[in-house]
Amino acid sequence: MKEEILNKEYVMKNGKKFGRNFGYGGDEYDSFIVEYDQNNNEHLFTGIIYDCYENGNLAGYYMVKSGIKDGEMVHFYPNGQVKEIKHLDKNTLEGKQKEFYENGVLKLVENRVLGRLVSFKKYDVQGNILEEKDGLMELYPMYVEKIDEEFFKSEQEKWISKISLKNDFLLADIHLVAGIDIAYWTEGKNDYGVCCIVVIDYITKQIIEEVEYWSQIDVPYISGYLAFRELPMVLEAVKKLQCEPDLYMFDGNGYLHYRHMGIATHASFYLKKPTIGVAKSYLKIKDTDFQMPKNEIGDVTYIEIDGEVYGAVMRTRKDVKPIFISCGNWIDLETFIKITLHFVEKNSRLPITTRYADLATHESRRKYTQ
Repeated sequence: MKEEILNKEYVMKNGKKFGRNFGYGGDEYDSFIVEYDQNNNEHLFTGIIYDCYENGNLAGYYMVKSGIKDGEMVHFYPNGQVKEIKHLDKNTLEGKQKEFYENGVLKLVENRVLGRLVSFKKYDVQGNILEEKDGLMELYPMYVEKIDEEFFKSEQEKWISKISLKNDFLLADIHLVAGIDIAYWTEGKNDYGVCCIVVIDYITKQIIEEVEYWSQIDVPYISGYLAFRELPMVLEAVKKLQCEPDLYMFDGNGYLHYRHMGIATHASFYLKKPTIGVAKSYLKIKDTDFQMPKNEIGDVTYIEIDGEVYGAVMRTRKDVKPIFISCGNWIDLETFIKITLHFVEKNSRLPITTRYADLATHESRRKYTQ
């Protein structure tokens, strides 16, 4: 990651000091940085936030985007020397992190993936290496540590407070949208799966790229924890893409999940992109039934559970069963409905993103099982 330390003059001129007019809010978990206006209404903050020592020197600053720490976070010693440089991607430590002694000598270098420590080097005040370790974790350790329902649950719960049902993008900036689906089969005592991704141009609706990845499945199906079974294949398939999608649509649920952690939401923290869940059938939560939308294309009813909107039921074709859609992450209700309907064509109730991916998985499964 590129490292640029902003000087005091620039930060104080272009940033804002964290004070009474700032706080934490934006959702039920108070997980966003907000700025209050004259009427004490909160607004998600975007920009630079800083603080100073009593001697006037900069104590530190960090970048905020739509209420989320995103970018460099730098802290200083009272003498003005850099104390640490952190890199955050949507509130999560990502990449190289550095700490320094007060004399300017490097003290610690860490490499992190999704906040988890991968490697580090520690130095003494003369710059000599004291300790170093590498390969501290697999890239996706949650899939190899243990297969245990309580462990899976705790992993999901770690992410819940970081879900945002607000757009972190402009619709005009969405150019490529990827549809993702997975198909399974069994040979002998082993389960296998194939993940297919189809990337489509948002405007022309033409296919830009198609990739697939297949492997043996070691994680069993456990209701509510499907992501632990599917996500490794998804991430391997994404690695094969030559283009970079702006948004991902999954054949499956997102926020419409027992813990709001369907595959579309869970995967978003690894893909670092907005996501949408598109399900063919209804996942019934807390014994709550859905209200059938009118028999009109585009009609929508909301799935509300305990006063909270989990997702929506959308009629995409007249006289045809509806689909069940939900936010994945970093997208709002109105936008995910609009994008989903944008990709629906006359020959299917499904948006072409996930429909094409679904068709590709059937073809791939036939290929691998012949």
